[in-house]
Amino acid sequence: MSNASGYLGIAQRARKTATGEIIFKKFPKNEIKLIVLAEDIGENTKNKLLNKCEYYGVPYSFMDAVEFAELMGNRKAVAILDKGLAQQLHTCLKG
Repeated sequence: MSNASGYLGIAQRARKTATGEIIFKKFPKNEIKLIVLAEDIGENTKNKLLNKCEYYGVPYSFMDAVEFAELMGNRKAVAILDKGLAQQLHTCLKG
């Protein structure tokens, strides 16, 4: 497990994540600080999320599909709602 997995786990335990359709409801409220996508996400969902990220200026990162599945189950995307955790997670996923 990587540091990214640790930060994602902390965000989940702190209840600073959103999944599913709730993600789309949080975009207009500017609550989302980072979107993390599984590498094997479907094209349609990926395009919808990336378009929203571009429109609202939200950064996004991709995570290894197997590692993401271990943490999130059958989900393919998660929104991080805490600025500090989002920055740390984004840094880990970039490098």
